[in-house]
Amino acid sequence: MSVTRFLFSMSAGLACTFTGMQAHAVDLDGTFAGVVTLAQQIPHSPDPLHPASYYEGAPVAGSFSISLPDPQPFEPPGPTEAMYSDPAGTLSFSYVLKGVTYSFATAASDFGLLLFLNLPTAGNPTQTLFIQPTSVFNNFALTGPPGSLYNGLDGTTIHFDPAVAYTGRNSLTSLAADMTFYVDMTRVNFQTTSPVPEPATAALFAAGGAMLLARRLRRR
Repeated sequence: MSVTRFLFSMSAGLACTFTGMQAHAVDLDGTFAGVVTLAQQIPHSPDPLHPASYYEGAPVAGSFSISLPDPQPFEPPGPTEAMYSDPAGTLSFSYVLKGVTYSFATAASDFGLLLFLNLPTAGNPTQTLFIQPTSVFNNFALTGPPGSLYNGLDGTTIHFDPAVAYTGRNSLTSLAADMTFYVDMTRVNFQTTSPVPEPATAALFAAGGAMLLARRLRRR
């Protein structure tokens, strides 16, 4: 087999390989505005700096970052919901409440993220992506119209559309405040969305590189 024919076969093989790969990874950064709907004192904690009523209804402005490299089914899906896990997934968010910044970020000891998906119903015509670190109670959820977050109950199709008016909810436990804050996010804005390159694009790069090498060898 000639060098040119060999390299052409190799590039075709690479194209098939890349085309068969699925792009799951999603990186998302954004900001949000909301309001504290519930503040609860941490059980068995010392006297907090302020009572829960001090935070109730207070406005919140914050930011968040989500990375989902490869969601995998955690258990068989039910008729209306499914659970996925992403051992390498990360979540962070922070916000300013009453002039104080409260923040959270997953650590290596958190063992990634659990993702909960739902099908819209007559009583709940929206879909929600609920993100729960595996070893802590802090969580983050985005809600949007059907199809705006994932297709059906398929966690490998998670996506975000900057044109959609998402809402959401998060909870954060602060040892400094001796409180757990529950925040309803009434406005969500995306800063950057970084999907994995399309498989077809990767295949074209691989095939193009192989063909250039073949041309050079042929000239020699």
